[in-house]
Amino acid sequence: MGCASLPTRPSPTAFPPPLPAAAHARLSRSHIRTCTTTGKPRRAFSIRAAHSGVSDVSVESLLPLSDNEAPVTGAAYSFTGATTSLTNRRILTSSKKVTLVRHGLSTWNAESRVQGSSNLSVLTETGTKQAEKCRDALANIKFDVCFSSPISRAKTTAEIIWKDKEEPLVFLDSLKEAHLFFLEGMTNADAKKQYPELYTRWREDPAHFHVDGIYPLREVWRTASQAWEQILLTPGENFLVVTHKSILRALICTALGLAPERFRAIDVNNGGMCVFTVNKQGEAMLQALNMTAHLIPLPQWVLEEMDKIPDLSYTNRYQKRNKEYISLGCDILPVLKGRSPMQAYSDFMRSFRNTFEDYLGAIVTEVQVGMGPGGELRYPSCPTEKLNQPGSSFELGEFQCYDKFMQASLSARAKIFGLQEWGNGGSTGTDGSQQNLEETSFFRADGGYWDTPYGHFFLEWYSGMLLLHGERLCMTADAIFSGTGVTISGKVAGIHWHYYTCSHPSELTAGYYNTLLRDGYLPIAQMFAKYKAALCCGCFDLRDVERTNSESSPEGTLRHLAGAAKMCNIPLNGENSVTRLDDASLNQVIRSSRLYSGRTSGTSFSFNYVRMNKSLFEFHNWNRFTKFVRQMSDARAFLARLYVRRGQQYLSSMSVVWVVSRACAYT
Repeated sequence: MGCASLPTRPSPTAFPPPLPAAAHARLSRSHIRTCTTTGKPRRAFSIRAAHSGVSDVSVESLLPLSDNEAPVTGAAYSFTGATTSLTNRRILTSSKKVTLVRHGLSTWNAESRVQGSSNLSVLTETGTKQAEKCRDALANIKFDVCFSSPISRAKTTAEIIWKDKEEPLVFLDSLKEAHLFFLEGMTNADAKKQYPELYTRWREDPAHFHVDGIYPLREVWRTASQAWEQILLTPGENFLVVTHKSILRALICTALGLAPERFRAIDVNNGGMCVFTVNKQGEAMLQALNMTAHLIPLPQWVLEEMDKIPDLSYTNRYQKRNKEYISLGCDILPVLKGRSPMQAYSDFMRSFRNTFEDYLGAIVTEVQVGMGPGGELRYPSCPTEKLNQPGSSFELGEFQCYDKFMQASLSARAKIFGLQEWGNGGSTGTDGSQQNLEETSFFRADGGYWDTPYGHFFLEWYSGMLLLHGERLCMTADAIFSGTGVTISGKVAGIHWHYYTCSHPSELTAGYYNTLLRDGYLPIAQMFAKYKAALCCGCFDLRDVERTNSESSPEGTLRHLAGAAKMCNIPLNGENSVTRLDDASLNQVIRSSRLYSGRTSGTSFSFNYVRMNKSLFEFHNWNRFTKFVRQMSDARAFLARLYVRRGQQYLSSMSVVWVVSRACAYT
């Protein structure tokens, strides 16, 4: 959330009723979770269903941290041989990255009609906006080719995303949607009424749905395999694919070696994105499924104000605007219909407190306050969608200080020091976001501006503005939630791409003044400690040995953040960065969780498993996940917490399954 998320006053009916166990509720980018602390260090384990909905549900077990737990290690992760080749064993010249996008909301989506391969359903106004949001989210990613279905709703979405690009836009018949015969164009209600047996089979057993001996899903599986081969054998390394829901499901399933019977185990929303990495053998690994964070907009009235005053948006030196969040340069200026962003945000927090006052301190014991793009305390140096693809983004990022409000602040700061020339424009020598850092005059190790008096001045101002923004939010939240029994927390991004360099450029552009010569995370932790706030961060599942960039170190970044939290004696909340359920990833979470072990005060550690999807309930994944839960906390304590509450008895051995199922139902 943050001063730019500014959702309208929440309605109590927008949230599910509280469960008998600890529950989460989330509003836009606000995350509420339960966690208790006593005099002993404790570990909290959460299962969170994070999707595009408004609610999360968590299960937690609190257990004293152990100093003598056996170490858990995992072999270097490789997905060679994990799936079948999508290129009929033809070796590719390089690995590939493929981003799949579902078209925006169409007229027949809105009218609940069966679409199939019909060309009569077109994008609605909402669908057009979704396509534009996809374009904005992907703006800084260099694609070699865009492939699209030629059917109108996908074709229009692709044309919006690909606007003004020189690279080719290719239409493939193999990306067309499944043909559903005479059901196409009928409302779902009419189709169910007129063809009850046929419609029910399509909805409940699509793999065996057929008309006159023709099985649409088998045909879609065939064309999906054909599409993969056409895409991957095209010259280039990074591809965008825009198509429809059924063919997207088939593309995902064929890449993962799943049969048509698993068709409905995958879901992709309108405008949702999925990301695959494909190795030289043509074998695919799913990195992200149904990403929709880019579709969560600021309130319409705020966007209207940003249209009137473009400088309310973060702006880089190329004058590219980012509307994920309002520029912190106008935090306390009356730019929103006479109110400042901070005033509007405090209004929302106060409204939330009043609406949910009966739950605060009992059901809800922690409120995570969003502090920037994606809810994180950072500048949008890279789009949030790109940060959600760990390992795929190695560029340096862009300083976001070229709107008139940030420029005025920089100029005023320079004037105070009597160095007016340093306040003209932004940083000097940042020669592009996708170059080798040694080719830039600002970030290079030897003689870079970052390690000069000018660099120190600029970076202290830039990171100081972010710290001031965070402090204003913490101060506001602390005042509003004081006496309610809840703890506040904030999230810091795990920017690890250039951790093993001198200047740490990707951290600097995000607002973290962390270099070989300076600790940039300790001031953030000290600010959180001042307001007794918990620090939340990701990277718990990422390992250095998996990075293709030798300068990247998610483990080093996490150690640094955990160390800062320890020094300031504040609670630490961990999260996974990607959706992976292999042993190496889960074992890495356990290893990373021990970074905060050995605490002797009342601070706590908790871990939230986020980005859950239906694959969690696959037999082998579920077995692996329950083993992981047992390793994170004692199973008996975990279950006891679930089935005993207020004198009532709930499920015992099935409690974990019950709560997770409820979590999925609410997403």
